[in-house]
Formats: sequence, structure tokens, C-alpha cells
Amino acid sequence: MKKVFILLSLLFLILTAGGCWDRREINDLGLVVGVATDLAENPEGEPMVEVTLQVIRHTATTAGAGGTTGADGTGEGTRPFWTISETSKTIRSAIAKMNYETPKELFFGHVRVNLIGEKAARSGTAPFFDRLIRSRESRGTTYVVVTKGEAKDILEQETPVFGASALMLNDIFKTKEGTQAIMSVNIKDFLYLLNSGVVCPLAPVVEVVPKTSLSSGEKKPGGGNSTLRVSGLAAFSPDGKLVDFLDERETLGLMWVLNKVKD
Repeated sequence: MKKVFILLSLLFLILTAGGCWDRREINDLGLVVGVATDLAENPEGEPMVEVTLQVIRHTATTAGAGGTTGADGTGEGTRPFWTISETSKTIRSAIAKMNYETPKELFFGHVRVNLIGEKAARSGTAPFFDRLIRSRESRGTTYVVVTKGEAKDILEQETPVFGASALMLNDIFKTKEGTQAIMSVNIKDFLYLLNSGVVCPLAPVVEVVPKTSLSSGEKKPGGGNSTLRVSGLAAFSPDGKLVDFLDERETLGLMWVLNKVKD
């Protein structure tokens, strides 16, 4: 009887030891690195939410130093990311619509920044975090960012070095936290302050600005002549509504008070 039990146990272990039954190939995934949320309205005037995703393009990020070749074979190359937007009553239903338009499975485990447009932030941020706190792919270390104007404009902006604006912002907050007037805030900390009902939540502000210096390629027609800039903080009321923006001087002063200054 003991031998039979051991054999059955070994058989059970063999059947459950397979490690590839639920694998997902990286080439089959659409790796989302940035999520932008804006307010929109349908023709009837009912408030809607517009969600924009920034997805890494595998062929561009794995290309050699010589650059990528465009789909037309001109050698002009392609952007290292692509964006997709949808409008619906909720963030979840907007993302569900996107699955009908892209052949890849959208994967949110690598989201670096979650951007909220100014108009959406002034209406109240609580509804925009519902999906984030429920999804098993979400991470509490994802940065929260408020944008001046529409958040989708940030994700559609191509940036130097990183290409994808979400990756650029992630690197700025990670390497320059506590320097100048840069104070990063992640989802975990933002929601903690929001749920306290006492302390006003804060979030860094990002906006699209003209470039002060252009390369020869950017001076050509169609070349990029704008970039992104972290510009202070957004201050919220205890109920999660954007109240006002803090400029560089005010942000530095607040960082000293909060002991957030590193250099």
C-alpha cells in the first residue's frame, strides 16, 4: 500500500511539473509602458473617458545601431512605440474595445507612468484608479503624473534617447528624484494620502514645450520641434480633485518641508 501511495504521488508530481502550459511569448504581447486618461463627451453630452496606451514596438527596440527600416522600405525608420486610444464610459470598457483593434494581447505589467489629464484631474481622480487597484498586472510603484492639457498628447510625443515618452519620464523620476524641483509620486503613495482624507495628495506635472535647440534633422519639415518637461507639482484636495499647480519655487519649498530634497 505504501508503494502504491508513493507511485501515485510521483505520478501527481509529474503531471503538475510542466512549466510551459501557460506561457505567453513576448512577441505575442503588446507591452504597455504608459497609460493616459482624459475626459471626453459623446454627442449627447454624457461624460466619457478617453484612454490612450503607449505600446512598445518590438522591432524598433531590438533593431541594431543602424536604425530600423520603415514599412515602405525607405529606411526612414519607425517610432519605437505606437499609441492606441478609445473612448467609453469606463476605463475597463475602453481597454476592452482596444482588444478588437490590436492583434497582440495588451500586457500592463510593465506600465511605467499613469498620466491623468488636467480636465480629468479637476473632476476627481478616484474613478481613474479603480481598474489599477483591481488588476493583478498593476504595480504600486507606477508613477502618477498630471498633465497640463490632455494626457494623450504626452504619450504621442516622441522624445530623444528613449523615444517612448513613458520611458523617458520613468528615467527622470528614477534618477533625478529629489534634485531640482522634481518629486516623484507613485500610485501606492498617492492612494495612501488620498485615503487618509486629511493630507492633500501631490503629483508631478508634465507638459509639452517647444525645444530650445533643434538638430538639423528636426529643423526639416515634419521634424519634431517639441519635447516634454517636468514642471512642478499638482496639489489635490483631500477628496482627490485637482486644486492648483505649484511652480518651481513653490515645489522646491514644499520639498524642503517634506524632507524630499536629496541634492
